[in-house]
Amino acid sequence: MKNKNVLILCEGNLSRDPRVLKQILSFRDEANIYTVADQPSGLEEYFFYLRPPVTDIKDNYFLKINLSKIKRIIPYFFNYMKYYTWRGETIRQVVYNIKVKNISFDLIIANELRLLPIAFAVALKKTRIHFDAHELYLNDTVPNTVNEMYHKRDKHLLLNYAIKADTLSTVCNSIAHEYKKKLKRDVMVLENVPLYV
Repeated sequence: MKNKNVLILCEGNLSRDPRVLKQILSFRDEANIYTVADQPSGLEEYFFYLRPPVTDIKDNYFLKINLSKIKRIIPYFFNYMKYYTWRGETIRQVVYNIKVKNISFDLIIANELRLLPIAFAVALKKTRIHFDAHELYLNDTVPNTVNEMYHKRDKHLLLNYAIKADTLSTVCNSIAHEYKKKLKRDVMVLENVPLYV
C-alpha cells in the first residue's frame, strides 16, 4: 500500500490536460493521487468535483446559476477582494469535501492561481505546496474595468498565496524572470514538453 498522498488541483477536464496527466504519471507509482477539477482523468485514486456535473443538480439549477453569477459580480464592485476568489462558495465546498475525508497530503500541486486557497486550506504543517504557474498572472497592462477587477484578484492571490508556496514553477524563462522580480523568490522552469518526445 502507498503511504504518500498527492493532491492535484486544476480547472477543466483532466483527461485532456497534458500537464496534469504528466504530474499524475510522475507520482502514481509512489503515492495515492487525489484530484480536484471539473472532470477526472481516470488515473486518480479519488476525484473531487470542482463544479458538480449538471446531471447531479436539481431542477432549479439554472436559477441557482443565475443567482450565483450575481453574487460573484457584486463583491468586485464593492472591492471585497479579501476572501478567496470569484468562486468562493465552490472553494469552501471543495475544502469541506476534502476535510471530511480526513486525508493528510504530503504534496499539493495547484495548477491554477484561483485554486491556491484550496491548497492552503487543506494543507497540514508537513504538506508541501507547489504552484505550477503556466501564465503570467500579474500583467501591468490593465486596459479596462473587467481586467482591472481580475488584476486585483490575481494580485491578492499572488501576494497572499503564491508567495507562500514551497516551490513555484512556470513554463519559460521570461515568465520565471517576471515572477522573480515581482515575488522576489526563486522560480523553476519546467517546459511544456510532450510526454513521449
